[in-house]
Amino acid sequence: MKYAIGIDIGAAKIKGVLAGGAGKILACLEIPTGAKRKRAAILRDILKFIDCLKGEAEVRGLKLEGIGVGVPGTIKAGKLVFGGGTLKQFVGVDFKNLIQKKTGLKTALENDSAVFVSAESYFGAGKNFDRVAGVIWGSGIGGGILDKNNRPRVPARAVEIGHFIVEPDIKNEPKCGCGKRGCAENLASGKNIVRRYYARGGKMKNAGVREIYFSKEKAARKVLDDAYGYLGRAIAVFVDIINPDIIVIGGGVSNLPEPAYQKLREYSRRHLVKMPAKKLKITRSKLGNFSGALGAAMLLLAR
Repeated sequence: MKYAIGIDIGAAKIKGVLAGGAGKILACLEIPTGAKRKRAAILRDILKFIDCLKGEAEVRGLKLEGIGVGVPGTIKAGKLVFGGGTLKQFVGVDFKNLIQKKTGLKTALENDSAVFVSAESYFGAGKNFDRVAGVIWGSGIGGGILDKNNRPRVPARAVEIGHFIVEPDIKNEPKCGCGKRGCAENLASGKNIVRRYYARGGKMKNAGVREIYFSKEKAARKVLDDAYGYLGRAIAVFVDIINPDIIVIGGGVSNLPEPAYQKLREYSRRHLVKMPAKKLKITRSKLGNFSGALGAAMLLLAR
């Protein structure tokens, strides 16, 4: 059996796995990203993180195929060329060559939403479906699509659903990292749900999305209902373009209780024509918090 390390770098957390070719996670680790820190400090932590997983493989006597890395944004020739509104300080970093040089292991780099979709398509909620779409709903928002067509382990494609414009006339919001106002990420991602809650007079201290969800404050109810609506619009456009069999939702905000999914389905269907709306399936990730890291490992395991 083949083995590889998978690293999922997010704005809130860095997650890693040691995985086998059948999609089995043998070991996993998770640390805070500390996204406001300088780039060099975050990179040091990523390399230490990889060393821990390499050590685990050595203890088990496993030969590694290499390291797969998932990052938010657009990748070209091993470099992050667009970081959206999350890890902007990593734009221009040649992750592939940097990690390969430091670790001595073959390294592959891909968008975080694409690797998430790959894992869920073959081992998770999309296992029994052919055309699988995924949406990362966390500190940022991203998407991906994978057409299996009965082929083993084909790669997924990233779609920047978070930067679809869902409120074109909005003027009283700050610009997103993509340079626009009114995109789904800037109105419905986790960090922006929190930002908009406080902007509307929210009273809780140090509130996160989960605290806002359970709050009865008007500000909390309003920003969450807005988030369901804005993300629902983006999902509707996504469905119109790619017509998936299922949409799998992952990321930190995806851990909200089922009523949040009922709202998201309701708002998505409002913006779809009758037939796609009727058959639309939206569900949460089956693989949980390490689905992205497992998908990153698959970049090496599927070769």
